[in-house]
Amino acid sequence: MVPLRMTQEQDMEYRAMVAQNAATMEMAPEVLGAATGLLVNELQRSPAATLKPIMKMLRYVEEVQQSSVHSEDAKFVVYMIGLAINMEKYVIYVLEHSKLSLIHI
Repeated sequence: MVPLRMTQEQDMEYRAMVAQNAATMEMAPEVLGAATGLLVNELQRSPAATLKPIMKMLRYVEEVQQSSVHSEDAKFVVYMIGLAINMEKYVIYVLEHSKLSLIHI
């Protein structure tokens, strides 16, 4: 692999972009020992067991949707929306990765 030549400013911009967008990180098989890799593995091997509890938690958002924006319920709603978005990224990654592996067979 040839290293990229970047100025210090370009390197700082690249690192900031990677920090802001976890989707730019490549997940390799050697990552399976890390928390990210474990989630990918669970989504590949038992997606229903991984996603059903999260879906159940998301249903509670509907119950507290009329809460004040300053309540603890609002913090829960914001957290769950963030969790749902992150899980969607991982599910999309797993689906795309599985399609690519089927193409190479």
